[in-house]
Amino acid sequence: MLLFYGPDYSGGTRLYGYDEATQTYLYGLDFQNYQFAPDNDPADIDFVDQRINWAEQEGNILYISHGHNTYARSSRGMNAYLTAIDLKSKQALWTSQSLVSNASNFLMFEDFILTGYGFTDEPDFLYLIRKDTGALPAPFPWRLHRNTSLKKAIAFL
Repeated sequence: MLLFYGPDYSGGTRLYGYDEATQTYLYGLDFQNYQFAPDNDPADIDFVDQRINWAEQEGNILYISHGHNTYARSSRGMNAYLTAIDLKSKQALWTSQSLVSNASNFLMFEDFILTGYGFTDEPDFLYLIRKDTGALPAPFPWRLHRNTSLKKAIAFL
């Protein structure tokens, strides 16, 4: 089980792994140092704190979607990433390009992760990202609201 911790319901910067069967704490990761992009629009600083949107663990790899809930221009386009983390070394294996993952979840599918990006007055796309490299073979145009569940979106494909 993965647990997010933050100031409110919309996400946080801390993530904990927990084994339900043994009721054992497995690990904790703190992303507070990544809460803000290196460059932000000063007028939007109250809106650009980047939080964990969704995470899934597969074996010893944690896949995590992180970003903020406002326009990409507010953080100079440095938002909405997907990152793979090796849980043994606690090192990032790869981080995707920006603006690929701000849907309310993502789906694991064989060697790929299906994720999406969209926001008011910004282009909407679905992405298939390779699990091993973070590479994006090709985006699919799609009308996607930030809170859209990808399980609902995939039903239309």
